[in-house]
Amino acid sequence: MTNYKIDFNSFIERNPRHQKFSDNKIAEEIYSLLAEGENIYRMMVFSELEIPALAASITEIENLYGDQDKFDLDDSFSKQTMGVMVKDILRTFGYDNIKSKNIPKGLSNYVNKAAVYKKMDSPNKKLESSFRIVEGK
Repeated sequence: MTNYKIDFNSFIERNPRHQKFSDNKIAEEIYSLLAEGENIYRMMVFSELEIPALAASITEIENLYGDQDKFDLDDSFSKQTMGVMVKDILRTFGYDNIKSKNIPKGLSNYVNKAAVYKKMDSPNKKLESSFRIVEGK
């Protein structure tokens, strides 16, 4: 997995089954949101707690994209695509899906179940912490 790029076009290349979304700007925006460092960190934390990784961002995704039909969040293939996006992003950090679990109640109006991940391999990429504590004046 050398030169594994975390970007939407590379995601589509690695997952040709989801190619129908290759020109879909909403799908691309959702991938970009999931690939933000803070969201990757939250997905890792959720994984350690055995909560589905998608649960870390699904509320934000639904708030931003729930009211459109270009990437219908109620469509089963769209939901599968979001799950594959999470898998695609987390795998480069050494995570693999181990089981499916219900999304905690109240977090999603569209997704009932999603994958729980566990760190299994050595990561190809590392997430650097950008949380700094500075003294107040």
